[in-house]
Amino acid sequence: MENSTPISAFIIKSKQYKKIVLTCLTGGIIALMFLALALHSPLILAGLVIFLTIPVIFADQIRKPFSKRIEFIFYADKFSVTLFNINTGEKEAENIYKFNEIESFTTSGSSRNDSKELTLYLTDDSKIKYAFYGQVDRNNMNIIDLFFDYIKAYNNAHPGSGVTIHPSYFATRSSRSTVIIVSVLIAVFITIVAFLIPEIISLPLGVAGFFYAALLGSVLSYRRQMKALGLRQ
Repeated sequence: MENSTPISAFIIKSKQYKKIVLTCLTGGIIALMFLALALHSPLILAGLVIFLTIPVIFADQIRKPFSKRIEFIFYADKFSVTLFNINTGEKEAENIYKFNEIESFTTSGSSRNDSKELTLYLTDDSKIKYAFYGQVDRNNMNIIDLFFDYIKAYNNAHPGSGVTIHPSYFATRSSRSTVIIVSVLIAVFITIVAFLIPEIISLPLGVAGFFYAALLGSVLSYRRQMKALGLRQ
């Protein structure tokens, strides 16, 4: 395949950003809960919903001071990742990853926006993770799509020694015992609540629904990605 044109996005590299967001959210939730208990007003709960919604609405503005511009370029046997200062445009770092040094990878994305994650599992047992947003599409092809295309082309050119999908825990056979144990615990929980506190039966049912939805989503995502690479499951 021909070399790709550079595709830009933004990446958050500061641990301080996560600490600030977590501290603000935790502090705000605790403060609103105390106000709700002290004032006995349901309006405080509405305030809690609004407070939790603000970071979602103003996500771009909040994370911009902690962001750097990132640029991906794909080649037939490797790809490069370059970081730039978001204000000056100066190049700060560049990493090149050869496909034959990547054992497996995972990707994930948000349904709310264009936030994506790419995690590489290298042959030296190290792990590299890129979480980026605001990517600029080129000809309706984003970073993850291009990554899949170049990996698939590389695998076709190197049968038997290509890059594969790193399975999530629930997509592996070793997870069966965990699923069985959790299922039994959920069944016991639902039974106890149904007999002793039937008015809150929706709570264990909601827990069960969340668990099995996450389980199914994990397995289906793994199968879709394996299919996209043309690999056997």
